[in-house]
Amino acid sequence: MTVLEQPLQQPNTDAEGAQRFIFDGADWNFYESVGRNLGERRVFATYYKGRLEVATVSFLHERITDLLVIMVRVLAEETSLPLGGAGMTTLKRMDLDSGVEPDSSFYTTHELQMRGKSKLDLTTDPPTDRAMEVEVTRRLGARKSIYRDLGVPEVWVYSVDGGLTVLSKRDDSYIPCDKSPTFPIISPAEMSQFVNEWVGNDQTAFTKAFRRRVQQLIG
Repeated sequence: MTVLEQPLQQPNTDAEGAQRFIFDGADWNFYESVGRNLGERRVFATYYKGRLEVATVSFLHERITDLLVIMVRVLAEETSLPLGGAGMTTLKRMDLDSGVEPDSSFYTTHELQMRGKSKLDLTTDPPTDRAMEVEVTRRLGARKSIYRDLGVPEVWVYSVDGGLTVLSKRDDSYIPCDKSPTFPIISPAEMSQFVNEWVGNDQTAFTKAFRRRVQQLIG
């Protein structure tokens, strides 16, 4: 039975045009029904212990996400690191009463284990090795707690004010790192500079410029 103790709150709309809808008192069945109704649309449903947020994304949010994904792919290619993209695949576990959709996510350490699979079941499969969060608009603060509980080892958080922060899981918390444990060749500060300079510009030229820089660092 689907339970919703309180009605939907009025949506919050930010300056970029993204909207957030909050459902309080939602249960797991309601969360899953919302996910089914959303289908493949790029709308994020975040559920944490009875609180459900459904959020749209802005144009700026998507531009930044694209650049971060390009950088991960270039870094993996230039360092010959096996990489499996999982995009915004829903990461959820009923026993933890939580679920989240990253802005993008990847397998590296567990890429071989997940190779060839078409479905993800976190009761038997490992979580993605990396999740990306782009904070252009306000979102449910529990998202990092969900990643922690699910066991995601590394989370990249990009904010328009603070740039890129790489968080590495240590026991029951995330610790900011000077460099990504997966891609230590380049600092988050330098990647932030690339995003700031190139967001809204030609992504083909961006890819070439970033690849040249990575090749320089590799020597």
